[in-house]
Amino acid sequence: MTAVIELQRVTLALTEVILAETAALEARDLQGAAALSGKKIAALEGFVAARARMTPEEAAAGGAQLAQLVDRLRDQVEANRAALRQGIALQGRVLETIAGAAAQPAIATPGYGRHVLPVPAAAYALGAAPMALSLRA
Repeated sequence: MTAVIELQRVTLALTEVILAETAALEARDLQGAAALSGKKIAALEGFVAARARMTPEEAAAGGAQLAQLVDRLRDQVEANRAALRQGIALQGRVLETIAGAAAQPAIATPGYGRHVLPVPAAAYALGAAPMALSLRA
């Protein structure tokens, strides 16, 4: 297999993985996106290795088709970067919400149907309110 054909093959493989990860991120499927990390690393390593083996003459011989594949890959990487930023921002907002709820003093969450009476300041020493979480990663 020539160096150009090998680079084309690994470029397509890397693009496919990045497209799949971007789609998962845009669907807010962070678990699905994370599950692709092994494939993404392997595809990236294959791309870097194939490119490193290529001489400048071989790269020039690849011509327009190789340039189009690399341009498409570059565009998908940019879309992936934007989706990753959005996913990280979403995760940050979720963590802020949980941290804010956990920081509420026990007295601030009186419970269901309980009458709230004036409470002395010493009652705030009870600490954070009890909290139950159910998370799936």
